Amino acid sequence: MVHVKQKIHKSHASKKKGDCLRACVASILNKKLEDVPHFLQVDYDRWKHVLYKYMASQGYRIYCSRKKFTKGFNIGVGPPLGCTETEALHAVVTSNNRVIWSPNLMPIRYVKYYFNIKRVKP
Repeated sequence: MVHVKQKIHKSHASKKKGDCLRACVASILNKKLEDVPHFLQVDYDRWKHVLYKYMASQGYRIYCSRKKFTKGFNIGVGPPLGCTETEALHAVVTSNNRVIWSPNLMPIRYVKYYFNIKRVKP
């Protein structure tokens, strides 16, 4: 896994969607940020579908759950420190139920849900 930092931060003024999820996926897949789509900008109403489809094209399955996963790398999503769930959510890379990378170096208060990532056997 490489540590990829996000380049776009959420902005209420400009209504920009941050790319922390994109940075987490790039980190786990050992890719450059530019080689991964910005899921929230591609199609905001269907971003999970775009994420699942992209991961499948890379040979991975992804499952969303509130359950903690211990094996491999996962993506945890929760409110950043100083924010509530309604204000913002931030994606981080987790492994063994611990946060191991935050693309903007900001901690999250807790993990609300997880994306478990599994390699599909060829």
